[in-house]
Amino acid sequence: MMQAPAASLVVGRWLLPLCAGILLGAMIGLFAKPMVSEPDAGQESFDNGLLVTQQLDSLFRVVESQLQEDASNLASHRELLDTFQAYDRLYVQQPSVDPATQLAKAYAARRLGHGCQALGELEDAGEYYRQSRDLFAACLQADPHAIDLYSLWLNAHTQIIYVELTRGDLDAAKHEYHIAVGALQQPALTQDFDYHKSMMLELKALAELGIELKLYAEAMQVAERFAFSAKVLTDRSPNDAALAQDAEDAQLYLRILSSLLRQQEKL
Repeated sequence: MMQAPAASLVVGRWLLPLCAGILLGAMIGLFAKPMVSEPDAGQESFDNGLLVTQQLDSLFRVVESQLQEDASNLASHRELLDTFQAYDRLYVQQPSVDPATQLAKAYAARRLGHGCQALGELEDAGEYYRQSRDLFAACLQADPHAIDLYSLWLNAHTQIIYVELTRGDLDAAKHEYHIAVGALQQPALTQDFDYHKSMMLELKALAELGIELKLYAEAMQVAERFAFSAKVLTDRSPNDAALAQDAEDAQLYLRILSSLLRQQEKL
């Protein structure tokens, strides 16, 4: 007789794609209709679009997490991943520019980037990440108070850099880093607690990439913003061990970058 844990594992392998496929089909119906047929639906349409596209994105993350845990899961999830890819490719081609559709297209392009990256299609992954970067930027320009989108926008920059590094194109990675740092200098909404909470870990990742790329001056700018966000968060939650570690990391990055910049100046 099969033991319970093993049975659960086997059931999970076929049940997840089955349930996910059913949910994907249902969500696609919800996802497409209001965003395409009601371009002037206003704030309610935008809010509904945000909810549905986030639900669809959450479903994709279930598949993505399975692939990250074990690359051999790709075979069992390939059909579902291909379904996402086929639908999202059609969706990002829509000409509509109403806010809800723009947002949905941003998430779709982001999923395409992740999917192509999982499949090793790095050139396509980079192009879809660029689309998502620009679409999230357009959404933020339309509504600067959409706090959750700031981290997704900055993450798109980060993913492009990762992809170009993986492809071995150091110049393209550095070019994207310059774009990201320049974009961070542009004025945004008042940087309140929620903004810093959304951005801090993305700033940390970007600072680390700057060190790897040896773009020390730009990385210092990012590290300073990382340190400031960490301070805002730790001031609110002084007993949070994870935040305290992030704050320590930020100060460490600042010290490392100060040292690296001094060495660079001597050359």
